[in-house]
Amino acid sequence: MSDHQMGYISVTFLRLFGILPAPKWHRVLRCSLRAFGVLHILGMGAALAVLIVYIAPYLTVPPSSDDSAFVRVFSVSPRFTVVIRSVTITMLLCFKGHEVLCLLHRISDICNSWSSEMKGTFHTKIARSSGLLMCLTFSLQFWTLCCSYAPYMVTPEKMAYYPKTLRAENATLEEEKTSSSIEDPSEDAFWAVLYFEILGLSLSQQGVIIAVLSAAALHLLVTSHNLEINNIEYQVTSDRYIDAEILTGKLERARMCRMVLLQLSKEITACFGRILLVAFFVDQTTVMGTLVALISRKGPIPVEVAVSFVASATSYWVYSTVLLWPLAEVHQEAEQTRVHYYCMVVASWKKFPDESIDCKLYELMQTLYLQSEECEIVISDCNFVHFTRMLLAQTLTSALSFSVFANELVQKSFNTECHRGHSHNFVQTS
Repeated sequence: MSDHQMGYISVTFLRLFGILPAPKWHRVLRCSLRAFGVLHILGMGAALAVLIVYIAPYLTVPPSSDDSAFVRVFSVSPRFTVVIRSVTITMLLCFKGHEVLCLLHRISDICNSWSSEMKGTFHTKIARSSGLLMCLTFSLQFWTLCCSYAPYMVTPEKMAYYPKTLRAENATLEEEKTSSSIEDPSEDAFWAVLYFEILGLSLSQQGVIIAVLSAAALHLLVTSHNLEINNIEYQVTSDRYIDAEILTGKLERARMCRMVLLQLSKEITACFGRILLVAFFVDQTTVMGTLVALISRKGPIPVEVAVSFVASATSYWVYSTVLLWPLAEVHQEAEQTRVHYYCMVVASWKKFPDESIDCKLYELMQTLYLQSEECEIVISDCNFVHFTRMLLAQTLTSALSFSVFANELVQKSFNTECHRGHSHNFVQTS
């Protein structure tokens, strides 16, 4: 089974930039693309180094009494986190390239051999999901790019890309003198950093999309399994005659399907766990840092600047919630499996009350129910965070709570500054 039936567009995009291994039929092309990918990863690392060079002096200036080091660090963190996300995820995809492709093959084979209904609808649904996710990510990226950089393309004040304006607004006069010796980045450095930032985000997003598509395929399989269990329950509860031996065969197949689903969820976690871990936490950090940067600005905020901050925060919040929603759907559907097992077990006991308690039928029913209780089918990032609806819903409240905390720090610093000003004026008056 070729991998073009499972995330073909994303896989092809990553192969063109040498992140995933190319087909083996052309060794020269395969090596050339891999070298091309390594050069881009090195370029992303160089872009991160440029950002560190131009931002580090601002961070190393000792904070004044009216300036919080915590707020200062978080206000410039989005500049780092976006590139860190790109470098880390693309490197993980390079190291796990063969494992990713093999997993896509395995998912396609399982879905094609699962049932005739699944084989007929799997490719259509996955292709539709792939197109929807790519449109979502590229649209958000283009929107964020326009909102963030359009004002600076019209007016050549590109240093807003770097924290020079932050220094001018938040630093004291003494700090401004200390940091005024920092040279502006050249025109070439600005465009190079911008290129690697945009391309790196696009490449890393394709890796996340492949992980989400794998979870969507698992969700389809779990849904099909639940329908099968529901059909067995209907056959048992209806007035139709069903032999205990036939029911035992159906339950044996259900047990094998359950084992396949559990193993597949573990393989997806092992393959994409670190990628999802980086994407989720870095995107959340970007959202919080963007909100802190907006809150910490002093004076009236221009409309285009406010729109830029809101667009960036919204985009990365969507990346860490809406984009990852199929991962939570897997857990939600797997929770329904437990209910279906319980109803089927109760109906089978009522249908066959004369069967011995240690027969194979009751043993299979007990095994199925206990497995659903003890072994969850859930996608996690290295078993550190389990992707559920509750987790994704809490991300919004966490970001808002963090914004309130940052606003308290900013207001405290502002009140301290006002108190110093009033004290100074009182001394001069006396």
